[in-house]
Amino acid sequence: MCATYLLADLDVAVELLVVSSDGVEVIEKYRDRIRQLESDITAIEDAEREEKEMRVTELKANKAQNMLEHREEILSRPKRTWFQTHSERMQDIGKRVITDEKTKICNFCLSPQLLI
Repeated sequence: MCATYLLADLDVAVELLVVSSDGVEVIEKYRDRIRQLESDITAIEDAEREEKEMRVTELKANKAQNMLEHREEILSRPKRTWFQTHSERMQDIGKRVITDEKTKICNFCLSPQLLI
């Protein structure tokens, strides 16, 4: 059984659900079951967090090992060069901005942004 009431102060409709005594027992049963599972869920979350930390640490260790083993090769590589300087890139981005009446849409970002 369900009844709807309008709270005048909040301008919100609230539904009140009336549950029979059998329904209360079912709710309590599942509430107890959830409480029993909370410790298991917490343990699983902790284990997953530890596994993630181990993966990240292992990746960092492998990176450091590779840097030590291949240091000379890495340092002998030519420095990266860009086809545009930073100022040229900013000018190019400025050309891509389409001015609307109220907002400016940046095509480079592919999302509307209010540019001040």
